[in-house]
Amino acid sequence: QRYFAKAWEKPEPPLARTAGLHRVVWNLRQTRPLAIGYGYSIAAIYGRDTPITPLGAYAAPADYQVVLKFGGRVQNAPLKLVEDPRIAVSAEDLEASAAFSRDLTDAMALGAHSYGEMSAAHAQLLERTKTAAADPRRAALAAQLADLARRTDPDEAGSRFTAADAQLTDLETALERADVAPTAAQRQAYADTLPGLQAAAGEWATTREKALSAINAELKRAGLKPVVLTAANSMAVAPAEGGEDMP
Repeated sequence: QRYFAKAWEKPEPPLARTAGLHRVVWNLRQTRPLAIGYGYSIAAIYGRDTPITPLGAYAAPADYQVVLKFGGRVQNAPLKLVEDPRIAVSAEDLEASAAFSRDLTDAMALGAHSYGEMSAAHAQLLERTKTAAADPRRAALAAQLADLARRTDPDEAGSRFTAADAQLTDLETALERADVAPTAAQRQAYADTLPGLQAAAGEWATTREKALSAINAELKRAGLKPVVLTAANSMAVAPAEGGEDMP
């Protein structure tokens, strides 16, 4: 949620589609990690840009290809990304940072997918509970639906995912701030967070495959619409909520 006046935002400009010469600026970041929650940086800059973190790890120095696809045509151009000569950092440290970022990104994606599925199931279960409760003949089914809805409440059952996500996104944001290898404290924080996240994801997977499958079978027998979950690769992150402009 934006904590500052809207004028401090600077939306990413869309790629121009008109003929002519256009400039596109790459911030040297890789794809932004998938996470449950993102936050505006405290480093707000009026009229310029206030980034949402985590931004994504910096691309490593290497040879790249810029690919432009438009109107069925494809154009390629080479791009050489070089290390800042003012920074003394070894290739090993850069690779260690990149590898740790991949670990963090994978863990965040696990939490985001599990939490997203659980939240989607919870919302649908609440709707099915209301439908079933409206018919006295479906009282038993309504009770089963209500129980599973309670067990998938994002504010309760999902709290382990959001807590782990907050820790992991903080680690990733800190890692992105400097060209250094991850510290022992950062690695320990990740090691402390991962088991709980994996356990929560495993419990949700069991609930999805057993309890949710069983309730879907009951819904079908009752002639009601089953709970349908979106494929992980089709899930979208909701846009950030708006804030209130400061006086």
